[in-house]
Amino acid sequence: MVNDPPPPESIIKLEGPRGEGLVPHPVDFVMGSTAIGALQARITELLKHVTDLKDDRLLALMGALVLENALDGLLRAVLPRFGLIESNRDFSFGNKTELAKALDLIPRRILSSVDAVRGIRNDFAHNLDLKRLEDLEPKRLDAVGLRVREYGEHYVADSPTSAQLLQRLVEFSAIGLIVYTSHMEVFSKGVRSSGFWRQLMHFTGAGDSWPAA
Repeated sequence: MVNDPPPPESIIKLEGPRGEGLVPHPVDFVMGSTAIGALQARITELLKHVTDLKDDRLLALMGALVLENALDGLLRAVLPRFGLIESNRDFSFGNKTELAKALDLIPRRILSSVDAVRGIRNDFAHNLDLKRLEDLEPKRLDAVGLRVREYGEHYVADSPTSAQLLQRLVEFSAIGLIVYTSHMEVFSKGVRSSGFWRQLMHFTGAGDSWPAA
């Protein structure tokens, strides 16, 4: 049946606690059938870069690039002039993540997942003696396992390898960023419309008049 709910093992939990972030969970009026098709295409395009990678270092580096690209999309959706800072070479992946946290737009655990991947990327990038994920400090892999578990307990029930855990974390985090980017695009368009300001004036008791364009 078309309207049957998806099986539990296919569900990725993207929601955060109620009241956390501007959009704490995906909403139906954004996630229409057309939007879902476009989102799936974008997700597929990004995730092909980390599919079937056998080298742990390459997985960490490419995974971080995938998430930075998705994070750029989120920030670009809500900051029309994001390009002014994006082009600054001193504006790092870490800076972008902190900016997203400060804006408090989406569930914080998604950005914590980004941090977990970025930390592993940094370890590999700064220490050529590291060859495998198992060579990292245990806290790194513990963080990956914790973050994957937040997307659904069933994603750790099959005792995945460290590489499988990292790939899943990259995939789920990218999906979360892309899904919430679509929400930010709707929000950004809405708050820049005259209709939004009429509603805001009415809400604050300032009336509902709006000067003609």
